[in-house]
Amino acid sequence: MNIDNKNNTSQEDLAFDKKGYKISIKEGEIMQITVSKSWGKIEIVKDLMEEVRRYWINKKDKAKVLVDLGLAPHVPSSLYRKSVVTFVKDTIKEIGFNKVAIYRGALVQGMVASFIIKAIGLKNIKYFKTEEEALKWLKEE
Repeated sequence: MNIDNKNNTSQEDLAFDKKGYKISIKEGEIMQITVSKSWGKIEIVKDLMEEVRRYWINKKDKAKVLVDLGLAPHVPSSLYRKSVVTFVKDTIKEIGFNKVAIYRGALVQGMVASFIIKAIGLKNIKYFKTEEEALKWLKEE
């Protein structure tokens, strides 16, 4: 890991923030998506949904997804929220998901997540305050 001594930020952290998100596979079956401070751009959401689609499109099992909003900025734009709903709905229709658990974030991010979940209208997407609560729900059958 390379460290930029000026602001004590690693190159990996800089790339993560520039891209807007990081994807990893947790416990072999759960896709974890962590969003960065640059998350509030529609192009980033679109790129993320494309990457999720590419990963899950040929899998036999439906996806379990854990989304960490801990670094997400406050994004007040209704156009942004509507775009997120559209991208997520389209991805869900194409791939199908077992469950999506969204957690953390400040009060505003939680409200935006709740809005998006209600707008999508699916029961298998929920918002949690902690990662532990979110993981427990994802693992329930």
